[in-house]
Formats: sequence, C-alpha cells, structure tokens
Amino acid sequence: MEDKRLLRLDMNTLPEFIKTNIRTFSPGEVHITRTCNFHVLIIMLDGELIFYEDGRRVILQRGQWYIQRSGLFQEGREASRAPSYYFIHFYGAFAENGNAALPLKGRIEIEQLLPVLQELFSVERSFYCNQVACNALFFSVLSRLYNSQNTGSHSQRLLRKMEHYLSHHYMFSQTLEQMASDFHLSKVYITRLFRQQLHITPHQYLTKLRIEQACQMMLDTNRTINDIAFEVGYLDVSSFYRAFIKQKKCAPSKWRDYAFMNPE
Repeated sequence: MEDKRLLRLDMNTLPEFIKTNIRTFSPGEVHITRTCNFHVLIIMLDGELIFYEDGRRVILQRGQWYIQRSGLFQEGREASRAPSYYFIHFYGAFAENGNAALPLKGRIEIEQLLPVLQELFSVERSFYCNQVACNALFFSVLSRLYNSQNTGSHSQRLLRKMEHYLSHHYMFSQTLEQMASDFHLSKVYITRLFRQQLHITPHQYLTKLRIEQACQMMLDTNRTINDIAFEVGYLDVSSFYRAFIKQKKCAPSKWRDYAFMNPE
C-alpha cells in the first residue's frame, strides 16, 4: 500500500491556483470533517491547528506549512487552539521524494511569506483579478517555500552560484579562469566540486552551455555559424565545430537545417 506521507508536490508540473483566504477559529472550534477534491496549502500565522487525516493526528503551529492532499479524510476530533492561517486551494501533481519536489510539511519565517500572501489575497479580490496574476503569485509562494527547504550544503550553494555565474559569462573566452579569480578559488578545487556534484568538469559544463546557446541562436537568428561561434565564446571556428559535433553528433549547418525542417 502506498505511503502518502512519502509523496511531495512535484515542482516540475505547474499547479493551478483555485482560491485563497484567511481563516481564524473561534474558541473551542474544531476542524471541518470532509474529503476534498482539491489540495489545500495551509500556512500558519498563529495559534495551533489540530486535525486528523486518514486517522493520523496533525498539529500545526506558527511558521509551519502543510499540504492537505485531495482524497484524504480530514476530521476535527478535538478543538484547535485559536489558530489563524492562510489557506490556498489548488490542483497539482505529487511524486515520490525528489530534488524538484516540495515536502508536504515544513517551516519558514512567516515574515518572508507575508508580503506575497497579502498580495495574492488582494489580487484575487480585485475587480481586475485574472487567473494568470493569481497563479504567478501562487508560484511565488511555492518557490519561497521550496527555496527555504533547499538551501543545501555549503558546496551545493557554492555550485549554484557558479552555475549562475557561468550562465551570465559563458560568452567570454577566459570564463573559467575569471570565475576562479572572482571566487578566489583554485581551478583544482572548482574542478573537484563540479566532479563531485555534477559528475562533469567545469570545461564540460561550459561547453554544454555554449553549444546549447549556439543552437538557440541558430533557431532564433539569421546570424552565420561563424558569427555564432564567436558570440558564444569560441576564439576560432574549428574549436566550435569540434565541440558541436561531439555534443550533437553532426555539423552545425546540418543541425540547423534539420531543426528548421522538424520543429518540435
């Protein structure tokens, strides 16, 4: 039998916002008994919310979030303790534990979320409300929850900074040397970090980045292949051709012709 507690919200599948509101319990009030056909994201502002989910007792306090999944039987067997919380109804997909997944329960500094929660609350009630605006703010909420749980180790945080750096500096010929200088690290250390975390060298990462950018430019512009080679950071066209053929298994011109004839 599947253990639903091992599931997480799949962050690679876009969820769909339904509605949001703020809920405050009266003294002695209990959670509603129900089975929903939508998911509910609860973000606790104050107090203590108590309910049972498929017979399992759940207690939530300030700064915690919890996702009630659709199809589970929720019941209020005992009074909650003056809880106040935002809730968001939504549709979404769940998957087993993975890197791009949000746990069903976590904790965050509520001050980090309040501005976007308040804006979502206001936008949904605005005369100019639209689904795109509400979904954008909902995605922002999920992104902040996800980032709060995925700060990672020092090495992982450093690698993400380097990936960000390379995505903005790949077009310069001395990118890796300059990155080592800017981060005050040796190339040996950086190479070891990339091998440990991504199982490739920094040079291989940079080459893949350049070739993918070149492919995008071949589809989006009329520039010659020679111009594109220089644009993505190669000092000579022959080096670009060798790298491209190794990555894509064909010459750039053939790849461009095929891509135009067979658009995805």
